[in-house]
Amino acid sequence: MSWCAGGLGAPVARVRRWPGYVGGPGTSVAWVRRWPGCADGSGASVAQGTQVAENFRNGRSSSIDLAMGHVIAFASPKGGVGKSTVAVATAAEFLARGRRVLLVDADPQRSAYAWSEAARAAGMPAPTTVAMGATMHQPGELDTLVGQFDVVLIDAPPSQAEILRSAILAADIAILPATPSGFDLWALADAIDVVRRAGAIKSQFQAAILVNRRDPRSKLDANVRGSLGEAGLPVLETMLSNLVAYRESVLMGQGPSTYAPDSKAGREVSSLVDEFEGLIENQESVRAIA
Repeated sequence: MSWCAGGLGAPVARVRRWPGYVGGPGTSVAWVRRWPGCADGSGASVAQGTQVAENFRNGRSSSIDLAMGHVIAFASPKGGVGKSTVAVATAAEFLARGRRVLLVDADPQRSAYAWSEAARAAGMPAPTTVAMGATMHQPGELDTLVGQFDVVLIDAPPSQAEILRSAILAADIAILPATPSGFDLWALADAIDVVRRAGAIKSQFQAAILVNRRDPRSKLDANVRGSLGEAGLPVLETMLSNLVAYRESVLMGQGPSTYAPDSKAGREVSSLVDEFEGLIENQESVRAIA
């Protein structure tokens, strides 16, 4: 089976699947190959629906000139923290900024892929989307794709430790979403252990905790940054609220920053991606010095 998700309501890349991989029952995504006659109607190959992205950009662009292939993994050992929602919201905002985005759906629930399908069906910008699993960090897997994109986003599953580990090891930046809850704080320990091991073998690796589904009216919210900071990782400045715009935008195949850009949720996602671009810029500065 071959599939992918791209803009303009048509596939833009051919995804070849090989036996023996955890991208689905007995299947594997090994590489993405451009193929003619699919996305722009002229036989040329494109990374995603760039014209649609341009139409929805509304003048938004970034001053940061990204080198290709920055990999951000959204990972948590606990379900229910909104990881997939954050991943697709981030993908939508990067697309709106004109970035070439690869979305790696490593969660067997395939929520990110379903969102990409919804986006394409609605004529919205959609990233190239592939399924990968527990060996994506190994040579010849995800590393063969990243150079074709500005940003690669991995939606990792909460309940499959090997895939979670592979996603973190494949990433340049690991983002650990957590809600203002003691249960989430306790659950972060396993992911943080993998993050530390990744940092020991990757000199430019970065990781941070993202506070998600916060409720400013709750007493738990007052000390959430300090409590999560006790886990030993930095906590991102941007915190995402528990707002209906996040759920509504997913159904529309969008993210809050494109579905309702002037809403609180839209501003939060825009601020979050600003932080991500700052982390990426920091990595590129380190590379330049090295």
